[in-house]
Amino acid sequence: DDLDINEKVEVKANNITIDGASHQINIISNASTNDGTNTSSLVVKSKNAVISNLTINNDTTKPGLTLYGAENVELSNIQIVGKDPATVKDKKDRSGVALDIYKTTVKLKNITSSNSLYRDFQVRGGSQVDILSPNIHSEGAVHIQSIQKPGEAVNIIRDKYNNESKEVLTIANLMYL
Repeated sequence: DDLDINEKVEVKANNITIDGASHQINIISNASTNDGTNTSSLVVKSKNAVISNLTINNDTTKPGLTLYGAENVELSNIQIVGKDPATVKDKKDRSGVALDIYKTTVKLKNITSSNSLYRDFQVRGGSQVDILSPNIHSEGAVHIQSIQKPGEAVNIIRDKYNNESKEVLTIANLMYL
């Protein structure tokens, strides 16, 4: 069955496989239930995890999926869909980032992102990302952005598929000063 979440859900189990079997996780904003700040999110902190065959519908301004301090994670056949821009009055209410990768090692294969306002993949905190296939990205958003704060380890992005098409891979670097 599909799953609706309206709170922060953390996956911390190690050595796991999650096969979504083409089901959906719907992240629903809970901003109206507290002080106006949304806390709904899906965060993976696992070691040795495989997540596949899943659609994440993100109705919040937070990332659709966050990998936080996760090690040896594989994502394949994942679709992350942000808020439909046609249904949002103010740009600040759109889904900003599809996939947030922080202090994580991950392999990505067949990832589809849509409706991201700023960037599809945000890589931070000395993460290592292996891109093993072409991926489909949001129109107009930065496809992959490596963000490095002073003193942080360098992010490593390896594109094993050797993507050349601008719709498949765009890398932008942003340094905090």
